[in-house]
Amino acid sequence: FGIPSHNLQVGRKYVGAKLLSLSVLSAIAELTGGDAPISLFMGDLPSRHSSISAPVGQAGKEEKRKSITRSLEIQGIELEDSNSNLAEDHYDEDVYEVLAKGRRTETSFDVRQSPLAANFYRVLGDDELKSIFTDIKVHPMTPEVAWTFLKRLPRDIVRDVIKNVSHTAISRTDKILKLLHGLPVSS
Repeated sequence: FGIPSHNLQVGRKYVGAKLLSLSVLSAIAELTGGDAPISLFMGDLPSRHSSISAPVGQAGKEEKRKSITRSLEIQGIELEDSNSNLAEDHYDEDVYEVLAKGRRTETSFDVRQSPLAANFYRVLGDDELKSIFTDIKVHPMTPEVAWTFLKRLPRDIVRDVIKNVSHTAISRTDKILKLLHGLPVSS
């Protein structure tokens, strides 16, 4: 089956990791006041109409890189290898590379890099990601589903995400911090 089969597997795993990271944000939203634009929790990204997202020449590319870096800093996401003890077969390196470093081409429907998804994917791996979605139906996101889902994930990462979201979603900071204190201490 070769390359097409591999590409489909990479795509399936990529979408699963993206779904997981968006479900984390959806769970936080559900538990802190309900549905809201993703930008409330992740910060604004440059629009396709801004000069940053339509760069011209090397200076424009540098400005776009700085904008993406600022967005990742707002999210509090580190792309460094904090889990170097993971088994090599724990996750698909191709999927991780696309999530962490981005696709080769821009799309109008998605951000190029997905550091939050990359972080969860690298820690959870393929088997746990699949198991989570087998055990928990994340749509529709209800308060019960949100708690079950967040409690299933590694505490340290969920806590980091919640802390960082509390700095971005200013209008929900109090509720987000209460959510942080409601999570179990151990994973």
